Amino acid sequence: MARSTTRRRQRHSARQGQFGYVSFLEGVDQPFSTADPAAQNQSTAALTFFTDVATTRVTSNGPFSIIIREGTTTFYRNFAPADFSVPESFRSGTPVMVSTIRQQVIVDTVEKTFTVTNVNVITETTPFELDGLKVRIGHRDDVLRTALVGVLKSRDGTPPPTGYFSGYAVGRRALSGTSCSVRASGA
Repeated sequence: MARSTTRRRQRHSARQGQFGYVSFLEGVDQPFSTADPAAQNQSTAALTFFTDVATTRVTSNGPFSIIIREGTTTFYRNFAPADFSVPESFRSGTPVMVSTIRQQVIVDTVEKTFTVTNVNVITETTPFELDGLKVRIGHRDDVLRTALVGVLKSRDGTPPPTGYFSGYAVGRRALSGTSCSVRASGA
């Protein structure tokens, strides 16, 4: 299982960056550079990620806006502090897993809430050291399905992030049919 904390950044075009950090990874006791729970956040996270997607379709249905996006997600073994006010800081580590992503977002334009379903297919994965262990996130062609819920911030020129979300994911081996559960938690 894995848990992640994420924030969402809206760009001025149809491209979007979504970034965050992993706060739990099954089999790893310490996914942070500190054991102090009060200091476990993006600045001490050993694993960060960055999703770069392009909007391919938007459909309106009453108060709902249904958005389809496609792109890539990369996980990084991060050694430098990440900072939500500096989105690129979540890309500062060594890439350890890359996947394609297809994302469906349903936004309630009245309540300013949203749900997200991601389908990631792993295209590259590299073993790395973490907490004294050799770790690999998935295998090539594994599928991760993520379900998230969130709330939007005001879009009045406020700098990123423009929303916060949290949820869970389920991973499935492409060939073996075995599965594992993944949980996500957002700020």
